[in-house]
Amino acid sequence: LCVAAAKVMETERVGIWLFDDSGKQLVCLVNYESATGKQTSGGVLREEQFRQEFAALKTRKCVDAQDAQNDPGPKTDGYERLHEG
Repeated sequence: LCVAAAKVMETERVGIWLFDDSGKQLVCLVNYESATGKQTSGGVLREEQFRQEFAALKTRKCVDAQDAQNDPGPKTDGYERLHEG
């Protein structure tokens, strides 16, 4: 799914992250990087580490970080940290 989405959208990275049952963690189902073809999963992000990003995601279920600096939700440093997990 992520490979197809990356091709259609012509983007470098596509990821699917879901809230756990508590709503206080995001779990990476899959993260795909076009340049390397690498797929990873299993990363966990905790709300206390990413308060601004979690707040944005709780008001809208999809964050298009194409222009992360101007997105009203996550900022560039937060967006990059999302992919370190």
